[in-house]
Amino acid sequence: MKKQIILLLLSFSSLKGFAQNISYYIDNINGKDNNNGRSGKTAWRSLSKLNIIVFQPGDHIYLKRGQIFNGWLHLKGSGKNGSPIKLSAFGMGRRPVINAAGLESAIKILDADHWEIVDIETTGGDKAGIFIGCTKDSLELNHFRIINCYVHDIGDTAKLRWDFSKYTGGIIVVNETLDKEGRPVSFYSTFNDVVIDGCTVRYNYRWTCISISSGKINGKGAMLITSGIALLNSPQPMV
Repeated sequence: MKKQIILLLLSFSSLKGFAQNISYYIDNINGKDNNNGRSGKTAWRSLSKLNIIVFQPGDHIYLKRGQIFNGWLHLKGSGKNGSPIKLSAFGMGRRPVINAAGLESAIKILDADHWEIVDIETTGGDKAGIFIGCTKDSLELNHFRIINCYVHDIGDTAKLRWDFSKYTGGIIVVNETLDKEGRPVSFYSTFNDVVIDGCTVRYNYRWTCISISSGKINGKGAMLITSGIALLNSPQPMV
C-alpha cells in the first residue's frame, strides 16, 4: 500500500508544468457566464470570467470578432517554451475590441511570461492600452509576442498629459509597475525575446506609443530584446 501511494504521488508531481491546452471563448452577445466557456457555442459572456483564472501553458483565449467587450483583462499565469498562452480572436469580422474606458489599462500582465497577443483592439485605459510589467526582483521573463493589434485612445483625451511616467502609453513592456498615481516602481528583473509587430497605436495622451525596457539581475541585462515593425499614427487601423 505504501509503495502504491508513493507511486501515485510521483505520478501527480510529474504532471506539474505540463501544458493543459484549454481553450476559453468569450462572446458577449450569445455567450452566457454559466456556460463552460470551452467552445464558441458554449462561450462565456464577460471578461470578468477570465480575470479569476490562472492560465497554464498551452491555454488559448478567444474573443469573438466584431464585438466590443467592456472592462479589462488582468491575465495571470505563465506559459513555457513551445507552449505559450495565447489571446486572439475567433469568428468573422473586425478585431474584437476591449473597451477599458477609464480603467488602468485594457490588458495587463504582471510577473508572468510566454504570452502571445494577436489580432486584438483596445480602446481606453487611463495609463496604458497593453501593460506588461513586474512587481518583484530577480525575475527572468521570456517570450512575448504582440502581433497585429490596434491600441488607441489612451489617457485623458481632453488634453495631453506629460506629468505621468515614461512607462505609460500604448504598448508598454517594462521591469516596473505603476502605483495609483501613475508613478513607476522599478525592479531588478529582465524581459527577454519581446516582439511587437504590425501594431498601430493612435490617439495616445500619455507618454509613449510603444516602449520596451528591461532591468538587470546581478548586474546583467536582458539577453535579447527585439522589436518588430511598429506602425504609428497610421491613417487607417488594420482589420
